Amino acid sequence: MAARNPLHADLVWRRSLEKELDAWCLQQLGITRHDSLETLRKTKEPPLPKMPAVGQEVVIQGSRCRPELNGLRAEVLDDSIDKAGRVTVRVFRPSDVNREGKGSRRMQIRATHLESRRSAPSLSAAGASAAYVGSQAPPSRS
Repeated sequence: MAARNPLHADLVWRRSLEKELDAWCLQQLGITRHDSLETLRKTKEPPLPKMPAVGQEVVIQGSRCRPELNGLRAEVLDDSIDKAGRVTVRVFRPSDVNREGKGSRRMQIRATHLESRRSAPSLSAAGASAAYVGSQAPPSRS
């Protein structure tokens, strides 16, 4: 029987592990082996949010920092997005149907949290009025 060289066996084992790790990493990144290095170096930029037009009615959805705003109607006041991805909107109280601006608040909301009013679900006036920021809802007497 031929004696095995432990150093050579270790090198072969390390190369096998490196290849497996490379294959796993490429799979996790969604890259095929045939991609060039230029493809790998390009950074994938996230898609820009769909920007609502000035004056468009939107509904706030998906806010985790301010969940009390979710479901409230708003009107886009400015079509520019700041560095944090926020848009200036006027948030309406649920009972303010006429859009007169009474009881509304001017706020900066992320554009990704604004949905077109047509596609957003409507809330009942009772459930949404308690969620309005700054409202003084009477305490319930049960």
